[in-house]
Amino acid sequence: MHNTVADMSYEILINPAEEIPCAFSSYLFNEPYHVTQQPCTKVFTFYLFHTKKKQADARFNLFVHENTGISPCLGTFGSVEMNENLPQSELDIFIDSINTFAFQHKLQAISIKAYPFCYAEEISARITAAFTHNSYQISQTELNYHLPVTEEPFTKELHLSARRRLKKCHQQGFVFSEELQPNLPEIYWMIQATRERRGFPVTLDYESFEQLFVRFPEVYRIFTVKDKYKTIALTITVQINSSILYYFLPADDPDYRSSSPMIMLIEGVYTYCQQQQFRIFDLGIATYKGVPNYGLIRFKQNLGSKSSLKFTFTRNFAS
Repeated sequence: MHNTVADMSYEILINPAEEIPCAFSSYLFNEPYHVTQQPCTKVFTFYLFHTKKKQADARFNLFVHENTGISPCLGTFGSVEMNENLPQSELDIFIDSINTFAFQHKLQAISIKAYPFCYAEEISARITAAFTHNSYQISQTELNYHLPVTEEPFTKELHLSARRRLKKCHQQGFVFSEELQPNLPEIYWMIQATRERRGFPVTLDYESFEQLFVRFPEVYRIFTVKDKYKTIALTITVQINSSILYYFLPADDPDYRSSSPMIMLIEGVYTYCQQQQFRIFDLGIATYKGVPNYGLIRFKQNLGSKSSLKFTFTRNFAS
C-alpha cells in the first residue's frame, strides 16, 4: 500500500514486499525478524519512505487483534522509530496515516507502549508531542531506571548500604558468570517462583521462554551468581541494539536475600556492558501498571541508576 504525503519526497508504505533500509537507530522489538515471531497474526508495518534517498525515516508496527490495534504484540515496547532530522510536520503526517488506517479498518482503539525516554530523549519528546497532537492520551506512565555505562567502576555511584552488601557477596565467595549451557527448565522454575512470590504474573509459558534462546541466541543471554554450585541470583539480558542492554526476568533465592546477590549480579552485567561497549544498561520499570513499587524504586536508586518516563499512548476510534 502506498500513500503520498505533503513533502513529495516522502510516501507512506504499508507492508512493502521489499526490504526497506532505515535511517535511524532501530530496536529489537520492532525489527522484522522479531515482529514475525510475535504471536498476533495480523501486523501492518508503516514506513515513511524517502523516495530520493531510498530509505525510511520512520517506522511503526501495528498489530491488530479483535478490532484493536496494539504496539507491540509481545515485547516491552513498540512505538515509532525515526530519524532525528525528520521534520515534525512529516512526523505528524506519518501518525495521521496510522489514524486514517484505523478508521478505514474500523478499529475501535489503538494502544502503543513507547520505549523509555532514556533511549532517545529528543526523539521521545517529539513523538510524545506528535501523539498527543493527534488525539492520543497518555493512558499509563511508568517509571523506568537505567545505568549509564561509562568507564567508571560500578561502585562509583553505589549507595553506601549497597556497597556494603556487594562487599559481603565477594567476601562470601559468590561467583558471577554467564551461563553458556544453561539448564533452561531450572532457570524458568526459579523465575516463575520469584515472580509468584512477588505477586507478579508470569508472562511467558515455558515453551515460549525456551524459544527465545532457540530463535535469538545472540540476543538473549543468561547471567548468574552462584554460591559454589547453587544458583542464588540470575537474570536474562536482552540486546535491544548495539547500544542498549535490557535486564529481563531477574530471579533470586529467598534464603540469600540478606546478602543481596542481585547487586553482585548487576555489577557483573554492568562490567559486561563496559566490555561490549553498550551505553545504556536498562534495569526496567519500578512501577506496575503505573503504580509505584517504592521498595524497588529505592533499590534501583541505591545502585546509582537514573529515572526516565515510559508512556503508553491510547486513542479511541469508536463512535
